[in-house]
Amino acid sequence: MYVKVADCRKVADIISKRYEISLDDAGRMIGVLNQRYATRRVIMDVLDGYFDDETWKTAADSIGVKTNIPEYKGPVNAEIIPDSFDGLSDGVIQAIKDRISEYCQEYHVDDMRKAPADVWAACCMSIGQYLNKQKITIDKELQKTQGGTPRDPHIINELVDVWAYLCSIYNKPALICDFAYFAGVSHSYVLNYDSTGQALTSAQIDLAKKLRTIQESALSRRLADGRQNPTGAIFFLKNKHGWQDEKKIEHVNTINAGTVQQLPRFTDAGLIETSEKP
Repeated sequence: MYVKVADCRKVADIISKRYEISLDDAGRMIGVLNQRYATRRVIMDVLDGYFDDETWKTAADSIGVKTNIPEYKGPVNAEIIPDSFDGLSDGVIQAIKDRISEYCQEYHVDDMRKAPADVWAACCMSIGQYLNKQKITIDKELQKTQGGTPRDPHIINELVDVWAYLCSIYNKPALICDFAYFAGVSHSYVLNYDSTGQALTSAQIDLAKKLRTIQESALSRRLADGRQNPTGAIFFLKNKHGWQDEKKIEHVNTINAGTVQQLPRFTDAGLIETSEKP
């Protein structure tokens, strides 16, 4: 089944602005992608704010259209990540880099910067599983006395900075649920609530505030950048961060200042009389 005509029109408008091309050329590019099942998803992803630049560039090249689609240069995937971050041992960073490399090789992800957001979410989940397997986020001293799998709040907090950095360089939305996957913790741990009724620690409350700040900043940058579909960002900012449209209503007083006696009034005969003298 082809993408609906109405959706194609919406996508053409977005693509023409993003890649600085005419609506006709955008429509021709959509026509190329709409012929194959594998690339129809790329068209629909635009409505969710995700752009597969490489596929769009291929479509543009096939019809001889020049665009402003950026060329990605330099290292990709794990090679783009610094070897160290403040607050985390080099071993932790290397573990994250190793898992990203393994994931990309296993699932044939040539460049995470070009991959859809759901691929990044799956990669985050893979990283979290790896960190849990290696017990990197576990507070080992507390585990000795209390048992279970207590989290080390310091490491979790430092992982936020790594995750936010990766979201930035990979051009992925900073979704808090993705960080839960990334750190290998439950959603309740990072969303500032506990379904078991237990009181949250001060570290969890601070973590939730930090994540919300990072998400709001990332979404704001997407709006300011102007190269992303703003619909999704606006939805999150309004529903998750309290943003709202402001409307100024100006009240205009059309009655001139004066005394009550100067205002016109009806008489018993239905005539209007006034106290003003000609």
